[in-house]
Amino acid sequence: MKPPKNTSLLRCLVPPALVLAVSITVAQAAPIEFLAAEGFGDGDLNGQQGWVASTGKFLSNQVDAAAGVVTSQNGEIAVFDSPLNLEVGESFRFSATFQFVDFTATGLTPPAAGEFWYMLRTGLKETNAATTVANGAPSGITRLQAFDGNVRLLNNAFGAGTAGGTGSALALDTPYTISYEITLGADAESTSFSISLSDGTATASGTIIGISPTLYDDLATGDGAYVFFQSDGAVQGGIDAIQLLSVDISGSTPPPSGTLIDFLAAEGFSNGDLNGQQGWTATTGKFLSNQVDAATGIVTSQNSEIAVYDTAYNLAVGETFSFSASFKFADFTVSGLTPPGFEEFWTMARTGLKETNAATMVDNSTPNGTAKFQAYENNVRLLDNGFTPATSGTGSPVALGTTYTITYSLTMGADAATTSIAVSLSDGVTTVPGTITGISDSLYTDLASGDGAHLFFQADVVVQGGIDAIQIDTIQIEGATPPPSEIVIDFLAAEGFSNGDLNGQQGWIASDAKFLSNQVNATTGLVVSQNSEIAVYDTAYNLAVGDTLHYSTSFSFANFNGGELTPPGAEEFWTLLRIGLKETNNATMVANGAPSGVTKFQAFENNVRLLDNAFTPATPGTGSALALATPYTINYSITLGADAASTSIAVSLNDGAATVSGTITGISDSLYSDLATGDGAYLFFQSDGVVQGGIEAIQVDVVRIEAPEVIPSDGIVINSVSYQEGVGFTINYTSGVGPVDVWFNDSGTLDIDDFFLLDEDQTGGTYTDNSTTPKAFYILTTAGEAP
Repeated sequence: MKPPKNTSLLRCLVPPALVLAVSITVAQAAPIEFLAAEGFGDGDLNGQQGWVASTGKFLSNQVDAAAGVVTSQNGEIAVFDSPLNLEVGESFRFSATFQFVDFTATGLTPPAAGEFWYMLRTGLKETNAATTVANGAPSGITRLQAFDGNVRLLNNAFGAGTAGGTGSALALDTPYTISYEITLGADAESTSFSISLSDGTATASGTIIGISPTLYDDLATGDGAYVFFQSDGAVQGGIDAIQLLSVDISGSTPPPSGTLIDFLAAEGFSNGDLNGQQGWTATTGKFLSNQVDAATGIVTSQNSEIAVYDTAYNLAVGETFSFSASFKFADFTVSGLTPPGFEEFWTMARTGLKETNAATMVDNSTPNGTAKFQAYENNVRLLDNGFTPATSGTGSPVALGTTYTITYSLTMGADAATTSIAVSLSDGVTTVPGTITGISDSLYTDLASGDGAHLFFQADVVVQGGIDAIQIDTIQIEGATPPPSEIVIDFLAAEGFSNGDLNGQQGWIASDAKFLSNQVNATTGLVVSQNSEIAVYDTAYNLAVGDTLHYSTSFSFANFNGGELTPPGAEEFWTLLRIGLKETNNATMVANGAPSGVTKFQAFENNVRLLDNAFTPATPGTGSALALATPYTINYSITLGADAASTSIAVSLNDGAATVSGTITGISDSLYSDLATGDGAYLFFQSDGVVQGGIEAIQVDVVRIEAPEVIPSDGIVINSVSYQEGVGFTINYTSGVGPVDVWFNDSGTLDIDDFFLLDEDQTGGTYTDNSTTPKAFYILTTAGEAP
């Protein structure tokens, strides 16, 4: 039995003597699959379960409630009759899955070279009327286009939304998924929506900037906007119809915490110098030195101008400070832009953190805490504060009027050298990410123990090639976020481990039938195994869309008799181990197969690398041959997508000298279901073909797990949850929706009958129970509501 929809469920699975990061599991609306079980019946979709749809033709939005499909031909629209309103900064998500069918079995003749088919469109429209949407941009719409050997998304005109496409030709009976997420900006022009198209094998994504003023007004202050799905030119080339398979409306998320600065009169800004306004210190003295236009909300500058936000930020080790800056280039003289020529580089702007709030320019030096925007030839990218590229190029030349956004997230390391900055650059169509490693010692000191550091934005050499000025549009400051809770398992006696089988110790289930089947040495903190052994961490993890679960493990290969290693020969491949997530907590081995939620460690010739769970390389090699007693570390971060195909796993392998990284896209449908709505998935470590070439065993040294951060639900925020042996579990929460009741259950099951009322009519508090069982649960319900 599950809690009712108006409850927030806190699920805490904590082995004794360990503190586990916890999450609120939020019930989400189930996808609409047009099935009889959902109340749908055969016939017209129009009027069924909240849908308004065009009718009148043989195949106008016809429901087959047994198969769960809605079949249409050309020029048909279906609108979900639920109005949507958003606040500035709030986001709304949905996805639609569909396929093209051929009832006459004539086969598909895809578009020829230079031919383009406009198949369908989806997004938001102003009314719930079943009137089809015409071409026009900007709007809140994306269109599917098939062209020579490819499919991609466009905006509602003819601009590419996902440049490049999925790389595969249009196909029959292939489920395609369009995912759509809109974030309301301060106005129609600054509102953006991210889109992605998946064909089950590849995913192409992008961002469209700007919607129509009428749609913006409906979303922001009017009667709302409506999700729709429209078939356009679907019937051609052998295609007889389009079938809508499901619509998943994930709902809205509140605007991000932090400070959004739009430089508008409503925020207290006025026309003239930015210096001295609303906490900004900026250079002055020139005609266009940081000049505010409070009606449009832009700050205009020319060459060698800096603006510094007069708030000092301090960070603890592991904390992250994040912000983003959006800007564009202007040509007041209408002379037109001549971009950089061959091997020509324009360093145009930089942003980041500096040591003081003085309006003194930041010069070139590296490392420090700065990212620079560079235009070169037919491209733009970010550099560190020297001249080393931090990202690849976006693939488009610098342009007038294009809104560029730099995102910046500095995570404090143990020292200046290990502090890192994750950056990205978006040109509205393509986003390129990167990482800058290391900051200056002086900036580190200011952040860690000094007077703090200050956010800045600096125009460098802007006026060139027809550009007259740079205009800052928005600054979004997320501020500092604490480091994620982390479990570190060292397999030591101090953690409660003892010599012998790992199975049954501290929340682990492991194979144990052989002499060296997952044997713990609690003095050295090593778990020793040979071939075909698996260890599963008995904690079930559920993820919401967008959640990320981090897992890393460090290990080495051993020869106990002083023997040497003979590494793989030419064209020889050893698959030594695999890690990841599996559907169950039993100690059954994970077999080969892709997609899944697994990465494999492979040694080949004079190299080591990671693969997916088949045999496709996920990373390049580290450049060094497999070695005995070398500490290897695999990092694994899975981010739940809108479906199995769009879920991704970032992986990296470190051999102590080099780190290689990559991404595995897609997991199995069964694993996705367990993570998203089922009983959860389990982390595991598996030795495969370890004993060969002089290797006698693998030794696991440490496992690290970072569970998703606490997710607020219904205004209830879980501030902290902890476990202390001999004391029990402690929960601290705050309710933003009025009084709530706290129910508690330490039975180890989610049976509602096992919950009892711990406290009632509270708006926040801290509760400690004396539970010493490995599982404990809290449910917070609206006051007066029982689970």
